[in-house]
Amino acid sequence: MRKTILIALVFSLTLLVVLFILDKDTTGKEMNPPEKLPYTHTKAICDEKNYCQDYEIECQGKQVIRMSPITGAFFQQSSEWQDPRDEKTRNVLCN
Repeated sequence: MRKTILIALVFSLTLLVVLFILDKDTTGKEMNPPEKLPYTHTKAICDEKNYCQDYEIECQGKQVIRMSPITGAFFQQSSEWQDPRDEKTRNVLCN
């Protein structure tokens, strides 16, 4: 009985060590920091005549990797319409 418990304990500890090692590279740092992972979001981009188009924007860090217009997501606001977003929100594509 004691031998079975000892074997189960050694096996469990070995499994935990292996899982910990697989989660880190040899330096102990995360292998893919979140700021390096690509991400995608959508954004409406409007011109000076209030014609707006939704885009799917793929970013990696603060760099745009790809920008694709979303089909059917094109519209025009009235001539009096003013974009309520602040300048940074309107102009920055990737954070």
